[in-house]
Amino acid sequence: MAAAGGVIALHFVAGLGFLWPVVAAASYGGFALLTPVRPEKNQPQPEPQTPDGQAYELEKILYVQLGMVGNVAPLAVQNKFLDVYEALHWVLEHWDRFSDSWAARASVESIIKEHIPDVMDAYLQVIGRDNEARIEDINHTLEIFEKEAKRIRQAAEDDSVSALRERTLAVKLQYGVMPVVADPDGYDEQP
Repeated sequence: MAAAGGVIALHFVAGLGFLWPVVAAASYGGFALLTPVRPEKNQPQPEPQTPDGQAYELEKILYVQLGMVGNVAPLAVQNKFLDVYEALHWVLEHWDRFSDSWAARASVESIIKEHIPDVMDAYLQVIGRDNEARIEDINHTLEIFEKEAKRIRQAAEDDSVSALRERTLAVKLQYGVMPVVADPDGYDEQP
């Protein structure tokens, strides 16, 4: 603003006073464009997504991908993608189990948001994608995603079994050997 006033004063001194409104508007506009925008201090920052919100968002993306594959891909690819969907869906249903495993979450998120769209886009651009060799190629890639999701699931299941064993051991240590409940089928014999 002070710079615009200086330009106007210069024009009065130089004898071009009758053009001062044009000069003022031009200098104000020029300085306004050159001045960097100040970030607002009170602008609210977006809140991080909750785990449930994140899982829901990933589930929506995965569901859209399932629909896309169902509309354009051959049946063999649809079936393999359904296997991938089921494996990833289990992980997303139990998303809260992975709160301590950022690597598992990052892996699932990158599969859903990056790798599946890239691979499917590349596959859909292939001429002759109904060819058995192309179907085998895409199914092999989808199988990699399925194995990763199943590996993550297995790790979660192993972790929960391990936690149960630890609790059982703690009870045995605290209270002694746990009593054996009689089995009506006759399988209550201890080895």
